[in-house]
Amino acid sequence: MATPGTKAAPTTASSAKAAIEAKGYTGVKSLSRDAAGNWSAKAVKNNQEVAVVLDASGNVKEQ
Repeated sequence: MATPGTKAAPTTASSAKAAIEAKGYTGVKSLSRDAAGNWSAKAVKNNQEVAVVLDASGNVKEQ
């Protein structure tokens, strides 16, 4: 169980996609999860396709 006040990492592809879209990205595709619980994907922001990582803490970062 997550500690109160912390974000829980998405555990399904659909919840990971929703978390990335909530940060303003569209066209999320090629989702994959690594052993550490990080999700990688390709997504579109500002009409540019970028690689993004959703870490186990719920933070989205461009690669």
